[in-house]
Amino acid sequence: MEDSRGLEVTCGSVAELAAIEDFGMRTLSLARGAGRVLGAAEEFPSTPLLQSYAAAAWLFAQTAEGDLAAARFLARAAAAAPAANPREERWRAAMDAWARHAFLEAASILEALTESWPGDLPAAKVCEFLYYVLGQQHEGARFRRHMERLAPRHGSDPDFLAMLAFARELTDDFEAARATAERALELRSENPWADHALAHVWLRRGEIEPALARLTAALPVWEAHSPIILAHNAWHLALVHLERLDFEAAESCLERSIWGEDSDDVTHAIDAIALLWRLEMIGRDGGERWNGIADRAEPLAAVCFSPFLSAHLAYALARAERSAALAVLLAGVDEQAQRKDPYAQRAWSRVGRAVVTAAAAFASGDVRRAATLLEPVIAEVTGGGGSDAQCDLFRLAWVRALAASGRRSDAARAFDTVVRTKASTPLDERWRTLVASGRPVGG
Repeated sequence: MEDSRGLEVTCGSVAELAAIEDFGMRTLSLARGAGRVLGAAEEFPSTPLLQSYAAAAWLFAQTAEGDLAAARFLARAAAAAPAANPREERWRAAMDAWARHAFLEAASILEALTESWPGDLPAAKVCEFLYYVLGQQHEGARFRRHMERLAPRHGSDPDFLAMLAFARELTDDFEAARATAERALELRSENPWADHALAHVWLRRGEIEPALARLTAALPVWEAHSPIILAHNAWHLALVHLERLDFEAAESCLERSIWGEDSDDVTHAIDAIALLWRLEMIGRDGGERWNGIADRAEPLAAVCFSPFLSAHLAYALARAERSAALAVLLAGVDEQAQRKDPYAQRAWSRVGRAVVTAAAAFASGDVRRAATLLEPVIAEVTGGGGSDAQCDLFRLAWVRALAASGRRSDAARAFDTVVRTKASTPLDERWRTLVASGRPVGG
């Protein structure tokens, strides 16, 4: 059978094809209900692409439980392999590599897949997530090449344009990113990923008033989409409030949209930790919130998915004084750093171990150790995962640790590098005052 993008699909019924199309649509647009593919994969256990899609749905979770659940669907995909077509076999190979945490291999397979089958936008979307794991800023040029290659075919697809806009922002092409995201929103006004690309542009440029107006107006749209994009875009809105030193509004975003009683996804925890960490660096104590976050962070400590995730978890566990869980996490980081595969050598050995250990030290008040650990790796911090805005957290932590250690001139130069593309905001002035005073963190 053939799907709506003209791609051949191995399936025997309209219901199977509809389930495949549904997952692709929901994944691309970040709509609620992408998990419906799990039921379809159970109903049609011999449909190759459904099994790979179900594995992807679990792998997005970035948890040990997710990996275990994905393995069952990958086993079914392997059993169905004799009936699969070449594109579906590439999907299975990519998901298998992802499940093994061979992220570089998985991304390369998906890039080759879209080279041969450029109509497969769900493959491009999954690859975009793998760039996040590998470091979206680090992989920015690669991400952009991938998207620009697909642009002639998908230039009127709003979900594709949102991805292209983000890739252009990550390579500092702010005006092209802005225009591309605006075009995506013209084609479909409810487009949280296009809003996300614009949020990056506005924050990198210090354009706070348009960001505040547009993102506030878009909040109801995000609330109708996946809870993950609601939380993450609300995190960006909270950063806009911080630029204006509106702490109450930023904390309201945290409580209303980022971290609630039913927030159990890893990305919710990361956004909550990142926001509280930023607040604490400018003098706002996270208080009892850390205990609630640490309760959900502790079960995640045993498996290291990326330095970016582990550094956030280390900070939360150290702030909540969960020493046993933190020791487990740090031991896991050491184990990852000793592996010899290309991803481990790049992400964990060269950068990750230092960044995660520095996060724990910073949270515990040992700013001198944090500064010493971060200094030799800060230029490569993007290789541990996350976007430009997300990696700014570690750059700012280094600035704060330098200043609090008495190295105020070094801190001032480092801060100027962080804000090099921005118009100055009230938050930037607060940072410059903190750096000049050398005030202790938490003081």
